[in-house]
Amino acid sequence: MNLRALRLLFPRMRLEAIEINTAAAARLREFLPPEYSHEGSMLDFRPQRRWDLAFVKGVLIDIDPASLQTAYASLAASRGRYLLLAEYYNPFPDSIEYRGHVNRLLKRDFARKFLDAQPEFALLYYESAYRRDPDCPQDDITRLLMELRDA
Repeated sequence: MNLRALRLLFPRMRLEAIEINTAAAARLREFLPPEYSHEGSMLDFRPQRRWDLAFVKGVLIDIDPASLQTAYASLAASRGRYLLLAEYYNPFPDSIEYRGHVNRLLKRDFARKFLDAQPEFALLYYESAYRRDPDCPQDDITRLLMELRDA
């Protein structure tokens, strides 16, 4: 859905994506050429190039905290100038029950940890979405746009 939204906003933008779920990856290949659809984990992804914008939404919340540094390094290696994180926010690490599972949805201050691990980035902009917003309802997500310093 995020790629479709980007395509509506920027019809000529070249989009690529990583998808770990096999069924979702098959659907992704219906939307993007196979060479732009990477099936697998972002933790194992070794980018062959950099993109103007690296974007992750609702992914970091599912990653084992012990692997977050690897995820941050993968994001940093994939970006050109900008990185957009859109994740559940909590000032302190927290876990909420998700579809009957415990420790599957983890909230934390992802941007702070990313910026600590990747000091070459600076926070450029942030905003929050609220689930009861009558005009644009969605989950309680914080979107943070970071820019590579001196890019």
